[in-house]
Amino acid sequence: MASRYRLELDGELHNIVLNDTDHGFNVILDEMDLGNYDITVEGIPGLFSMLLDQHPTQVYVQRDGRKYNVTVGDRTFSIQESLGNQRSRSNVGSRQDPIGILSAPLAGVIVEIKFAEGDSFTEGQAILIIEAMKMQNEVQAPISGKITAVHFKPGDRVESGDVLIEYDEVGN
Repeated sequence: MASRYRLELDGELHNIVLNDTDHGFNVILDEMDLGNYDITVEGIPGLFSMLLDQHPTQVYVQRDGRKYNVTVGDRTFSIQESLGNQRSRSNVGSRQDPIGILSAPLAGVIVEIKFAEGDSFTEGQAILIIEAMKMQNEVQAPISGKITAVHFKPGDRVESGDVLIEYDEVGN
């Protein structure tokens, strides 16, 4: 089963997909396959042993407020959950997503998708409906655009931050 996340890595937003495998998980960063990982927790807090495509290495993770500093070898990366995952329902469809991406503002089940790939929409139109806690929530278009990809279908469960729709901006 795949888990999707929107993370900020060294100041840039990225989409991360983790796919469970027989021996750990596979990581995809913005459609680029980063390989298969198997991670073991060591006895020292924050220290992990990791097999990356059968090559052993150690990773040190240190929490710093909302972000994590991850050190692999001589490189340190700063990672934090993107602000797009911190939205409330009142901001559904807001401009917190980068232009071209519409992500799930909350976890739930897709009830209806009102547009298909190739369809155009205008700012403020309801693009899809997510049901969460027996309430239906419209996800509205932050700007006018044309849909280039739809990643889920009605009945699919989504998590906060999952990329639902990709689109090209259309001039006003």
